[in-house]
Amino acid sequence: MSLERLCSKAVVSVSPEATVLEAANMMRSKHVGCVVAVNGTHPVGILPDRDIVLEVVATGKKPSETAVREIMTTNLTMVNINYDLLDAVRLMRNRGIRRLPVVDEHRRLLGIITMDDGLTAFGAEIGDLAGAVQKELDLEALAPAAMG
Repeated sequence: MSLERLCSKAVVSVSPEATVLEAANMMRSKHVGCVVAVNGTHPVGILPDRDIVLEVVATGKKPSETAVREIMTTNLTMVNINYDLLDAVRLMRNRGIRRLPVVDEHRRLLGIITMDDGLTAFGAEIGDLAGAVQKELDLEALAPAAMG
């Protein structure tokens, strides 16, 4: 399965200079669990909601005075739009991450693929396989009746 078909194209992005409060408000209004920090069209970091809790709230920092760049993850793992979903999921597992920005060959942000996207896609495939098995069983059950 191609990431181009599956990734969310509506990525919520912010400047690394934005405040954590601004980022959190964007997450809330867009109903997402992270923002991608960008320099122009190039991802430079990612900030999930969990990091806001652990790095700002739990340490007593002020979200309105803390820049995204101060707490975002900068050793960003990204995938090319031509990656296969299975390869992206393996990368998530190996790196222990839930979200991957999707980029083109020039590292321009095109979308994001999440663990939830993978679960949904694989669930649909498993449903299709189960349907094929059931269809085969139904046809086999009808075969003796057609012969008699």
